[in-house]
Amino acid sequence: MGLPKGVPFTSDLQQLLDAVSSTRAVGNTALYDGVAAALEHIKAATASRKAVIVVSDGDDNASRTNFPTLLKQAEASNAQICALGVFDEMFSGSHSGSVLKHLSKATGGKTYFPDSPTQIAGICMQIAQNLRHQYTIGYVSSNPNPGGKYHTIRVTASGAGGGKLYVSTRTGYSAPSELQSALLAPTKAAL
Repeated sequence: MGLPKGVPFTSDLQQLLDAVSSTRAVGNTALYDGVAAALEHIKAATASRKAVIVVSDGDDNASRTNFPTLLKQAEASNAQICALGVFDEMFSGSHSGSVLKHLSKATGGKTYFPDSPTQIAGICMQIAQNLRHQYTIGYVSSNPNPGGKYHTIRVTASGAGGGKLYVSTRTGYSAPSELQSALLAPTKAAL
């Protein structure tokens, strides 16, 4: 099911609702494969802000991708993962939502746990509003040889007059390897 053929993304709410409501949830869950496919698909998006909204109970019992591989892919992406932990009231086990929390935190997103289906639309609107009110900051590492490794970061902020600010960031970034750095290095143009 999903969006019509040839429509990779949409801002048409009705088209999105039709795509989601025509998909039935039955059988096994390949959560990791689904998120990995979404992260791959979103690379084609032209918007500067990219987010993947995952609606799941966080369980996976059918993926070929394992969680450590998915986490590395998420950390290397430039998309935020926002997750809605939705649990079936008939399920007798206990869910912590730890997979959803971990993916969201690693990408600067947030995890939500609605108490009822009626809260989902409001949460999605809150996610959209949060994406519209974000700032982007950047820096250049003092390490001249990043070597393609993952580097953790911590960002803090304080408002004028001690005002409260909410900071949501990735937990780190994957530095380009030496070869990638050489390919991305600016070149001098002859005038």
